Amino acid sequence: MSELIRVLLVDDHPVVRAGFQRLLDNDSRIDIIAEASSGQEAVEKYFETNPGVIIMDLSMPQDNTEREGMQAYGGLEAIRKIRAKDPKAKVLF
Repeated sequence: MSELIRVLLVDDHPVVRAGFQRLLDNDSRIDIIAEASSGQEAVEKYFETNPGVIIMDLSMPQDNTEREGMQAYGGLEAIRKIRAKDPKAKVLF
């Protein structure tokens, strides 16, 4: 039996995440282990769950305000932050 592909879904639209989940649930080799609705949340979830692949929306809105001491950022900046700490991270966008 082959190893499961662990996926982190990232999109600011719940309906898009649900659509991806529905498509990917049809493949027994894929396990959706987490979802995120912002770039900041994606970075946090990535390092909490260590997925094999991230499916990321690049056009999530960027917010220049700070929340809980952290600046919120969009998809492209999230990928930069993840790849800075884990250059081998696999991202589909």
